[in-house]
Amino acid sequence: MSDFAGIYLPEDLTNAIKQGKVVGTLATFSKKCTPHLAPIQHVWVKCQYSLLFALNKDSNTYQNLCWQKEVAFNFMGSPNISYTLYGKAGAVVTPSKNHPVMYIVRMDINKVYDNTYPLSYITSGVKWKYTSEIAKEMHEKFIEEFKRLEEVL
Repeated sequence: MSDFAGIYLPEDLTNAIKQGKVVGTLATFSKKCTPHLAPIQHVWVKCQYSLLFALNKDSNTYQNLCWQKEVAFNFMGSPNISYTLYGKAGAVVTPSKNHPVMYIVRMDINKVYDNTYPLSYITSGVKWKYTSEIAKEMHEKFIEEFKRLEEVL
């Protein structure tokens, strides 16, 4: 059961994102109104009501976002974190300074729902690891870029 939690990012989710402990699932819609879900790991909290994340400019996710700005972002992780964020998103840096096919997107949040359930407790979210040292370095560079952009966007 989802409960309306407000319009700002909860502190536990903010901390989990900044510590790299959660991977979000971004929901967009195609022109035919078909839902599309994609895991997003390059994400950062810009402020209490806004996220920054990186998308491949050629991905279905980004193409959907270009025509339909309304998105939903779901995060699950430990300890018992489960939120869905609703809002509008659009590219703010094209291309990213870190990779020519990656764009930086900002999502402005207008609703936050708490999806925790009283009969269960989330002990972990999506678990992942880097496929190479290059992938790890790229992720770290995105986080550095997000931190620089958080003040100017």
